[in-house]
Amino acid sequence: MANEGSNRAPLVLLVVLLLVGGAYFFQQITQRNRAPLQSFVSSLSSGDFAAVGDALGSTSSINTLPGGDLQVTDRRGRTVTVKASQLPFKASSGPAKPTSLPQPLAEADRALQQVEQTTFDMVALGASVDGVLEHPAVTLHLSVDGGRIHIDSIEP
Repeated sequence: MANEGSNRAPLVLLVVLLLVGGAYFFQQITQRNRAPLQSFVSSLSSGDFAAVGDALGSTSSINTLPGGDLQVTDRRGRTVTVKASQLPFKASSGPAKPTSLPQPLAEADRALQQVEQTTFDMVALGASVDGVLEHPAVTLHLSVDGGRIHIDSIEP
C-alpha cells in the first residue's frame, strides 16, 4: 500500500507541472493581445495618432489630415473623415476578458480563441449644446486578432 503512494508522486508532479505550464502559456497569450490593445486605446484617447498606426493591421488605417481631422479606413476599405472638433475617441466598451483560467486542458482551446480575438468600440462624440451633439458621433468597431488591431467598421 505504501508503494502505491510513492508511485503516484511522479504523476501528481507531472499534473502540477502541466497546470502551471498551461497557466503560464495562457497568461502569455492574454498579454500578447492586451499590450497592443492598451497602447492603442491610450494613443487614440490622448490624440497621439502617429502611434496608433503602428498597432493597426494592414487592412485598416488612421491618418491625420491638415487641420487635425482624421481619415479612418476600415478593413473593407470604407473611409470616413472625423472632424478635429469631435476628437478624442473614448473607449465605449472594454475588451472581453476571460474571468478565470480554463478548467483542465480540454477547455483551453475555447478560452484561447476568446483571448485571440477580442472586440470593442471607441466613440468620438465632440461638443454638445444642452446635451445634444453638434455632429453625429463616430463609432469605430474594433477587433484584436493575433496582436494586431483591426477597424472592422465605422458608424458615423
